[in-house]
Amino acid sequence: MAPEGRVIVIGFAAGNIPSVKVNRLLLRNVAVIGAAYGTFLDLDHALMSRHHSQSHGTRGLCTPRT
Repeated sequence: MAPEGRVIVIGFAAGNIPSVKVNRLLLRNVAVIGAAYGTFLDLDHALMSRHHSQSHGTRGLCTPRT
């Protein structure tokens, strides 16, 4: 993880929820952002189509680690 980087967590498919070592975040000045995407979809049913149309043009600019 690069200094001043961001870790974005978008839900979990199955199994245990991983933990984060906070000292590593502080030493690298890193942010962790979490999103319960399913909960947002329950609140706003059009969210998925809006995100897909907005992110479709950015294909290839982001290479997330999974």
